Amino acid sequence: MLFVIISIFIALYAGLHYYVYKKIIIIVPSGHWLIITILGFLIFTPLLVALLADAGHTAIATPLAWVGYTWMGFVFLFFSFSVVLDLYRLLTKAGGRLLGVEASALIATFTLLFSLCGDCPDVDGDRLWFFRRKAD
Repeated sequence: MLFVIISIFIALYAGLHYYVYKKIIIIVPSGHWLIITILGFLIFTPLLVALLADAGHTAIATPLAWVGYTWMGFVFLFFSFSVVLDLYRLLTKAGGRLLGVEASALIATFTLLFSLCGDCPDVDGDRLWFFRRKAD
């Protein structure tokens, strides 16, 4: 039973790291193997910490735990925000195609941020300037 739980954890955590890898590789196009090596090490850090702590090597396990669990928190926050932005981008593009308008994700995000503040920027007096009809 413990093997199944650990396998599920590693599969989910590795999938999360794959998603992060796909996002990072856009920004850093070179150094694929360095990124893969670091993320691969960080995937197994929680298990390594548990094994080291059980073996009585707390001097090594404690700093490794700080690194691993801090990374786990950072990855969770990054994943959460990134999924929300990806869903927003998907909805913006799908809505633009359904309505037949040009809906740029960058401009729509910019407008959304200002509309949350209560002051949506005007361009030529048009409050919804990011929705422009496509030329037929």
